[in-house]
Amino acid sequence: MTFSEDERAVSELIGFIFVFGFIVILISLWQAQVVPAENSKTEFKHYEGVQEDMSQLRSDYIDAAETETTRSTTVKLGTSYPTRILFVNGPPPQGRIHTEMPSDGTISANGFSASRVCGLNSPVKSRSITFNTEYNHLSDSEAPPYIFENSVLYRQTPDGNVLFESDQLLVQGSTLNLYPLTSNMSHSGIGGESIDFKSAETGEIEVSGSISVTIPTTLSDEQWEELLKNQPNFDSAQQVGSQRVKIILSDASWTVQCAAVGAEQTPDVTDPPQIKSGGNDSTGVGDGSISNYDENSTSDTFSSSNGRWVGITCTDQLLLSDGQPASKPNGNNLQGDVIRLTGRLNDSTGESYTIDIKLARATDGSWNKKEVVIYDGNDNNVNAELTAAAAKRIYEGGETDILELSNYDDPDTGSGSFSDFVQRIQALEDDAPVVWQTSRMTGRVTVALECDPPPAPPASGVSVVDGTTPSSESSALEFDIQVASGSTKTITDVNITTPGNQNDDVKSSWQLKRTGQNKEARLTVSNTNGVNQSGGLKQNIKLDGTKYQLDTNAVFSDGAVLDVDMGEIKNGNVKLKYHLVDSKSKADVVVTFYFQDGTQFQAYLRVTNVNS
Repeated sequence: MTFSEDERAVSELIGFIFVFGFIVILISLWQAQVVPAENSKTEFKHYEGVQEDMSQLRSDYIDAAETETTRSTTVKLGTSYPTRILFVNGPPPQGRIHTEMPSDGTISANGFSASRVCGLNSPVKSRSITFNTEYNHLSDSEAPPYIFENSVLYRQTPDGNVLFESDQLLVQGSTLNLYPLTSNMSHSGIGGESIDFKSAETGEIEVSGSISVTIPTTLSDEQWEELLKNQPNFDSAQQVGSQRVKIILSDASWTVQCAAVGAEQTPDVTDPPQIKSGGNDSTGVGDGSISNYDENSTSDTFSSSNGRWVGITCTDQLLLSDGQPASKPNGNNLQGDVIRLTGRLNDSTGESYTIDIKLARATDGSWNKKEVVIYDGNDNNVNAELTAAAAKRIYEGGETDILELSNYDDPDTGSGSFSDFVQRIQALEDDAPVVWQTSRMTGRVTVALECDPPPAPPASGVSVVDGTTPSSESSALEFDIQVASGSTKTITDVNITTPGNQNDDVKSSWQLKRTGQNKEARLTVSNTNGVNQSGGLKQNIKLDGTKYQLDTNAVFSDGAVLDVDMGEIKNGNVKLKYHLVDSKSKADVVVTFYFQDGTQFQAYLRVTNVNS
């Protein structure tokens, strides 16, 4: 046999070449079509996330301006593609967030001085913030840059089309709000970038007549007309130069507010911003002036920002009443009938807390917002929701203590919690007199800072019945109390504290909560003769001293015994072994009963074991 006569190897080689070529074609097609499509999806997912980041940036910027504090926000600048073994990705898309100065950045006004109300050198200048990612697959038309300026967030395509991502806050009713950005910043990369917004003191003046403000903006006059068309006191918008629009406002009584904000640095305020004078009708802190706090001056009606209360010696209670909301039908952060009060408490030791109370009620009586946020001096913050009843009292002739935890829906507890911040505020005056500074006031409300009333005097003729605690561990607090013969007592309220004087472990037991619909507190009278009746409370009971009004008063008289049953501790997950003792210094748990005649009685429990 000769080599020329054997064609088997040639056939196998041709087959191998054919298969190899087919694989190469498939890989090429996958690289050319599938990889770009998948990477395009990665880019689009990142761009969707940018929308949330930039909306949060806008919110944090405005919050910093309105609360005179520092806010931090994070923006994920770029993204990375999935790792591939056989295929090749392009370079990861990098993003950039930076400030720009439309036109020359100048804010000018007719009818008031922008530099005086802002406390900045003339001319007052502002910047916009632009965010863009250089994607490999998405075009600028598909993923247009984000721009934030003059309280508005929007996207702008290369052909000039604008997609609004927020409403404007520049003009709200008869209030003109200026939030100039006074410093430059620029960051680029693919990771998350944190940006701090730092605010200066808010200036505020009142002017009458037709006023106007000219702003640097990449939006056209027609686009500003669209943004402002629903504002009743808006007149017109005029293009007065390249990237400059003049906003003309109707003849009205105007409040002009300005809060300068710096990106990663505090605004360079050369003079204190102009603050509205209280005039002849000023009553002090509530009208933007200064009040001295004393026992005859513990309350005022707040209608303006920038008021100061000095020499405060009581911060146990922050009482709000007689609320008169402002109508904000097109509000952004708060919409409806709005009351918003933001104030800072400082003592001479440097301890500081800012309280931001946000209330907004819809026309049907429901609540769009009923939140209280507290910031410490390092801008750590906690928040809690007021109960609907507590918020309603402020609007409808009642009174609500902002520092009373029972006025909130399940506030958190423990170190660094909302409850902890409240307790720190209540302890401020223990060290030195406190100063209050109002930084934000929408609507009107009467505010009082009060001391807690002195404790009720002890009740006579009431005693514990020895030997009535459980003989073994229990997740409930159980014991008997008895009234003397010839006496009648009516229990209206209760509270429980866990001082842990002998057993510190008891402090972890922070709440009574029974499963199902059972009552947390059952006060069962031994006989129902005459006026006697059993009482109870269905609400969960915090063990932090919060005072709870019983759903049904308990009445016991003429030697009757009242069986007390309160539970379950932490949903029954904690059991205590305890017995009655005769003094608070020996007690780990203190149960206080408040009587209709203004007296009180305390039962002391010594805990010998905590089983969790």
